[in-house]
Amino acid sequence: RVLFGDGYGGAPLTGLRSTLDTISWEEAQTHARALLKPEGGTLVVTGAVSREALTAALEEAFAGWEGTSELEPREARPVEIPEPTLHLMDFPGASQSAILVSRAVEGLQERPRSYAEELFNKGFGGDFTARVNMNLREDKGYTYGAYSYLYRLQRAGIFAISAMVRQDTTAASFREIFGEIEA
Repeated sequence: RVLFGDGYGGAPLTGLRSTLDTISWEEAQTHARALLKPEGGTLVVTGAVSREALTAALEEAFAGWEGTSELEPREARPVEIPEPTLHLMDFPGASQSAILVSRAVEGLQERPRSYAEELFNKGFGGDFTARVNMNLREDKGYTYGAYSYLYRLQRAGIFAISAMVRQDTTAASFREIFGEIEA
């Protein structure tokens, strides 16, 4: 929600606590029945089971289940990108601080994975030997690990840098992360 506001990408897949009182169990079951159909689905099974035994069990369990989803896609919410801001949550007595520096990236989801973007991220924070981790972990000793990643949603993209750092190094860690961004 901090990254995308109330627009697309702003609501967690698990929903919001404020919506629980507006949805009944029966409505959730009806929605699931309308949505979950075998047409176009894939079942992934792992384990020590023979194909014959698995096929027999699946045919018995799913006998008579057929059809395609009856639901129409909802109208897409616009992607909102709020102004840069700082959000802090205080957990008194915590020994570590969780740092997440992130930015919505317009157009990231629309273009194919770019070699240049992936190469940049690999060297910046996408690998153990990348700059952010070498700085915060190996040089400064603030964390066990610091990483960055490019995350493509269906209609939005995110670039993020994250680290769990010693509580007494929180401000210094932010300075180092922003120094790496500037460099």
